Amino acid sequence: MLIRIFQGIIILITIFAINSVLGLVKADIYKREGKESLKKNFPYLAVDKFSKALKLNSSDGEARGYLGISYTNLAERNKDREFLKKAIYEIKDALKTHEDPSINYHLANTYELSGNIDNAIQEAVKSYNQIPSEQTKDKLIALYKTKGDILLSQNKKDEAIKFYSKFVELKEINATNKDTVTYEFLRTLLPDNFFVRYCLLMLYMRQNLWDKAVVEVEYIKHMGISNEDIMGKLIEVYYMLGNKYYNEKKFKEAEQYLNYIINADTTGRFCCLFSTIHILSLIHEQIGNIDKAVETWLKLESFDTQKGQGYYHIGSMFNRKLNPQKAVEFFEKYLPFRPHSDTGIFLMLGNLYEQIGVIDKALEMYKKLENIDSYEWQGHYYIGLLYEKKESWADALVEFENVLKIKPEDSQMLLKIGQLYERVGNNKRAIEIYRNVIVLDPLKESQLSLLISKLYEKMGEREKALFLFKKTKVL
Repeated sequence: MLIRIFQGIIILITIFAINSVLGLVKADIYKREGKESLKKNFPYLAVDKFSKALKLNSSDGEARGYLGISYTNLAERNKDREFLKKAIYEIKDALKTHEDPSINYHLANTYELSGNIDNAIQEAVKSYNQIPSEQTKDKLIALYKTKGDILLSQNKKDEAIKFYSKFVELKEINATNKDTVTYEFLRTLLPDNFFVRYCLLMLYMRQNLWDKAVVEVEYIKHMGISNEDIMGKLIEVYYMLGNKYYNEKKFKEAEQYLNYIINADTTGRFCCLFSTIHILSLIHEQIGNIDKAVETWLKLESFDTQKGQGYYHIGSMFNRKLNPQKAVEFFEKYLPFRPHSDTGIFLMLGNLYEQIGVIDKALEMYKKLENIDSYEWQGHYYIGLLYEKKESWADALVEFENVLKIKPEDSQMLLKIGQLYERVGNNKRAIEIYRNVIVLDPLKESQLSLLISKLYEKMGEREKALFLFKKTKVL
């Protein structure tokens, strides 16, 4: 008898255990279905699933927490405060047995919806301390701002400032353009707060509001904060203002900002120094202070990466001012530093030497072009022009013939060569050249046939001259 009773008890225990396990399994299934319902934004269905899960396993803190979150979603959807009460009750109850930072986050959100900002902040702090993610951080930032607004509306300025300070300190420098108005307001309450001033500086710079940016960066500097970053921002703002005033022809205002950059950055560690020197030199040139422009350009020569650039710009300035003598002086100083790619300088110097009458130096410059593939024909061409000016026809012919070897289909060059053969008295060769020009440029046939006719007449070949003359009349 006792054995049968004992066996019955074992069977009952086994059945109970099986039912318990099956219940837990079923509860877990309901919980998974509830989570899926939440993801799909079906909060009513989620409430049903989590409630069923809890009937089977009332100690499941996670399921209870999700039930509370489901009630929160229903409260947001239906604007029903009763759902908020249920949400707070379930979530707080869940936290007794289940530690989950996301539950704290949702409890903070639920308190916020219910208007209990103090409790919302308390839970948001817990959530952020447990998981310092962007989501938890943004929630706490928003709550600090809300609490500050509430206190300020109650004329509790000092208390409001405490929360506004927490707001900007936690937000750090991550302000966006839409925050501009907020930070401009906070500036009146927290005039000496670095984060407020720095964020406004960054916001104004992003929006190209340089007149406003300069106020902020100068105030930060006045606060005694002057590291490499602030210095870089200060110089960038000054440069943009200087450039702005230069374009507006407000040279005095532009000079004020640009001179500061030159005096502050003597080593070229900030990228806009060289552009600053360029603009400032142009200002001095435009107001007629050439000596000051030269002095400013020469500052480039103190930087290894800019060697020769000051000389080049000064040479270009004197060239613009139609002072070839001074232009030559500085272009010659530039030559030892010229980049290999700058071959045009030889052409420029050759032309300048021509202007001041130093023909030998002009020839020397043009000859340098003959060793450069892309400029070879120009070297011969300009040397030819020089010889032509000196009426050294034979020498000019040699140079122009060299051009023709490089550009055999240049009809204009061929025509010039023909004219030079006429000058040296080689009419026969001139006729041959003119006939080649006609082949390359048939539109010149009438003009050149008449010219060839005259050459035949000079050579005493009247029949050929007459034939071509009549032919030109037909043409």
